[in-house]
Amino acid sequence: LNNIAVGQSYPGNVFQEIQQTIRLYGQQGVILALNSKNNLQDAKEVFDKHPDMILKWDDFSAVRVNWQNKAQNMRELAYELNIGLDSFVFVDDNPAEIEIIRQTFPEVETVLFTKNPLENLKKIQNLNSFQNLSITASDRKKGQQYKEQAKRQQLKSSAADLNEYYRSLQMKAEIKAGDSFALKRLTQLTQKTNQFNLTTRRYSENEMEHFIRSDTYRVYYLRLKDCFGDNGITGLTIIKVEENNWVIDTFLMSCRIIGRTAETALLAFIAEQARLENVKFLIGTYLPTPKNALVKNLYKNHGFEAKEDLWVLNIQEKSISRPQWIEMEE
Repeated sequence: LNNIAVGQSYPGNVFQEIQQTIRLYGQQGVILALNSKNNLQDAKEVFDKHPDMILKWDDFSAVRVNWQNKAQNMRELAYELNIGLDSFVFVDDNPAEIEIIRQTFPEVETVLFTKNPLENLKKIQNLNSFQNLSITASDRKKGQQYKEQAKRQQLKSSAADLNEYYRSLQMKAEIKAGDSFALKRLTQLTQKTNQFNLTTRRYSENEMEHFIRSDTYRVYYLRLKDCFGDNGITGLTIIKVEENNWVIDTFLMSCRIIGRTAETALLAFIAEQARLENVKFLIGTYLPTPKNALVKNLYKNHGFEAKEDLWVLNIQEKSISRPQWIEMEE
């Protein structure tokens, strides 16, 4: 512990600045995780007890400190956090570890630290992946939300079956019409959501504001809470209103709530609202991308029928059942 070179004089002050930059990324919504070959208690002691450490153990949403292959650790971190491997940036000072990650997961961005601390500082400060144009309130809460996500995965592993897991989460879904309060977050969701996104259409704030204000569109967003915390605004649908049809232009969910049936809750809500307006058909489109195969059968699994390139649900004849384990607030 006493021989770690972090402190007020060179090179320790540069290491502190590197940590400060990483911590700032975390405050802006970048998820921080540890993937290290070490003894867990030895590593934790450094973060907890070294007086000159800027980063603290609680700054990390997930941790893999052990002696197993770092590629396996990376796979486990992706599962625990429920995010795609293409969302990771892997930083290491060992060229062999960097090469293993590159070969195993070419979609992971890698950063090789050298023996020059100042050069490493520049590498961290100049990471293009983290240069966000805007930061939402949801971004600032992301680290805590992904810690909560890890707890959900632990609960899922201990549950006897999925139904028990869903009920134990005590989920509450709040669905609201699009508004100016959520404008920035809704725009961000269209620009950043890839896996659970049926059409992957990207929209600007001006375009999103137009949809919210227009009489020919309906915009609804979903906020999901459970016993571990508030996931924030994590679901969005944009619907074009036609004479007898509601055409689903956009339907997406943030990766942090994938696998909890929130999509069924939102689809059921849409169908109910359309029926209240005497709409006959709900029409959806799936536009495949390299990343959204996850939702290929979403409409099929909810009773829609394939009509050429479209998915159609006659909501006067069929309904979508709300998940029994999600309490709805509208």
